[in-house]
Amino acid sequence: YSPDGPLKALVSMAGGFFAGFTGKTVSFSELFLPHAWPPQNSLVTESDIVAIKETTYGLVVLTTTRPYIVQGTDPNAMSMVLLDIDQACVSKRSVGDMGGTVIYASPDGLVGIEGEKTRLLTEGVITRSQWQSAYYPSTMKSAVFEGRYYAFFDSGSGYNKALILDVNNPSGPISVVNFTYTSSNFASHTSAEDDKFFYVAGAQLYEWGAGTNLSVNWKSKKFFTPIDSHLVWGRVLADADVD
Repeated sequence: YSPDGPLKALVSMAGGFFAGFTGKTVSFSELFLPHAWPPQNSLVTESDIVAIKETTYGLVVLTTTRPYIVQGTDPNAMSMVLLDIDQACVSKRSVGDMGGTVIYASPDGLVGIEGEKTRLLTEGVITRSQWQSAYYPSTMKSAVFEGRYYAFFDSGSGYNKALILDVNNPSGPISVVNFTYTSSNFASHTSAEDDKFFYVAGAQLYEWGAGTNLSVNWKSKKFFTPIDSHLVWGRVLADADVD
């Protein structure tokens, strides 16, 4: 059998078979037979599929409306669960796996999926209007390196900015880095063998953070003080020099 339609995003599942999608259908190959795709080895979503990502908890299926997770070890008996969050995936290139947690760009911010648990990771930090006007989620291309999620986005003059999410730093999880290089043709790659992070801007290949200082924009949430408060001093805590 062959897939019914142009198969996209072929991924290897842990049980020895493959998964892919076309339109609203998630398809699975036979065990150890990647060329055979029986029609009964398929599940249908309510909306068009944007991307899929294989994780330790199962296959995360992202659509133009709500996400799903598909679990099972036999391609003939996979089960699909509609997750309890109304957040579409607006960029297939924004999907990244943080060791079990899948992160992607939605209309309201970055969404995290771990098993059947879902959360809007940028809630309380970035509003929807800020997200739409300043971060251009539909252009985001992601990378995962050293426990951080990088979302590179085109701010209108090429890919010259990156939003960095550090899930292990609750006091300052989100920062934005400005690039010296701008390019509409942008790609990135993490090398496990070298433990390095590379990106392409224009016709040049660069190593992340090698020999160049990147500027970072840090913006806190709004803090409201009691009426008639008079601030007399302040303190800045940082891991590096602050101008």
